[in-house]
Amino acid sequence: MNRIADLSAETSVCPYCGAGIKNERAVVKFQSEDQEEVRQALMSLSGALPEKKVRKDTDPISSLAYRFDHCADPEIKLTMLAEELTKILGSFSAADVEEIAPGKSREIIRILSSECIITETEPGRYRA
Repeated sequence: MNRIADLSAETSVCPYCGAGIKNERAVVKFQSEDQEEVRQALMSLSGALPEKKVRKDTDPISSLAYRFDHCADPEIKLTMLAEELTKILGSFSAADVEEIAPGKSREIIRILSSECIITETEPGRYRA
């Protein structure tokens, strides 16, 4: 979908599906320093922006799993996982990561720890 992106950043994330893209590969249809001009251009390209429908019965873990599966940028994907699990659960375990990424929880926790994205708050519990 058409969206607004900060081209000074290396990557951007789709607000609709959570997929990441390297900005150098993005198709730029309009560019301006004026935020209001950019919004108007987006509206003219896309039509009026629909109101975002939020289902009240949506499970936040299922939503995170969907966004995790559809995110293309590995760095954004892992950071999003850690930050969102922290928001949802306060602290999380390998079993929580396993629910999102079956068979990959040990490797994900190793990477997140080595990159200092998470800390172990107590044995087996992590926070972003």
